[in-house]
Formats: sequence, structure tokens, C-alpha cells
Amino acid sequence: MKIKDMPREICRMLLENGFGVLATYGGEHPYTSLVSLAFAEDFGCLVFPTLRETRKYANVRHETRVSVLLDNRAFEKAAEKLYALTILGAASETDKSIRPACEEILLLRHPHLAGFLALPQTALVQVIPEKIVLVEEFQKIREYDFA
Repeated sequence: MKIKDMPREICRMLLENGFGVLATYGGEHPYTSLVSLAFAEDFGCLVFPTLRETRKYANVRHETRVSVLLDNRAFEKAAEKLYALTILGAASETDKSIRPACEEILLLRHPHLAGFLALPQTALVQVIPEKIVLVEEFQKIREYDFA
């Protein structure tokens, strides 16, 4: 999927949300975590920081398939206008060669994380989207595949 093909409500949600719920799997149960995140300008990846000692980091190392949930509750109060977006994709720690560019993406959205990113035990994880599922009005479901 190219940016021009992405529905406006999806682009808006990706740009306006700085937090999401990450779902990982570590072998025994699914696990969810609230994460600070940011999307690349072309929406080709999202990034979030975490300490390497966390359960979410261990889970991503064990199983790269993850989902990230975003919603518009912070921007919309009318129940009939609520929607949720699930991003399904593959997660991995950023390679050293692209980490500076990924840090820049994250710091544009979350400048207060500069000190956290500078810690040697902080990993920067990227999620490459494979599919986006948009649920509107609690029952309308649209899916969009990424190439």
C-alpha cells in the first residue's frame, strides 16, 4: 500500500497518536504494553523504545509477530464516531546503521525521550506493518495489506 492509497482516517490516526498498545507473545500468554511510538513519514515503519530487560523486549526476541492498537478516544467523544486501528507486523530491534534515523523519527514526536534513548540499555524497536485493520462503529471492518 502506498500513502496515496491509504484512507484519510488511517493517516490521521497514525499521525495523531503518540501512544499505542503493543501486543506480544512470549510463549505462555499474550502480553500487552503501552508504548510511546512514532511513524516514519512514509508509514513504512513505526518505532518505540524499551529497555532490553523488559518482558516486551524478550517477547519480541522470541516471536517477532506483533500487533499495535491505536484508537481515537482521545480525540473523539461521540461513541458512534469511535474507531480502532490494529497494525499487524514484524518487530525487531533497529540495526545500528538505521538507529539514528529512527531516533530522529521518535524524538520529533517525543522530545522528552532523549535521555531515555541515550541509555545503553535502551533498545529501539521497529515494527514493519504487514496489514492494518480498521474497525469503525464497533462492526464495520476494513483491512489494508502492505506490500
